[in-house]
Amino acid sequence: MDELELMTQYRLMSGKPPPEWRNTARDWIEAHPADWVALQALHADAKARREEYRQSRRGVVRLAEVPATPATGWVDSDDLVEFEP
Repeated sequence: MDELELMTQYRLMSGKPPPEWRNTARDWIEAHPADWVALQALHADAKARREEYRQSRRGVVRLAEVPATPATGWVDSDDLVEFEP
């Protein structure tokens, strides 16, 4: 039995209604499909630009040298940048 089923059973045993689970991110995506596609394209473009920049440079890249992209603030799990203090 997973955690969701267990939580639902506890609520039912205590006389409370089962929780209504909502995924607000999914709700937004369904309400704004064009914005979601544009956001994905923007993220893919920014990731491609970062990868292209990395490939054009050899060695360690300082954090301050990484060019700004339209998707500032988005970080991929493989985006490890070494720097010297």
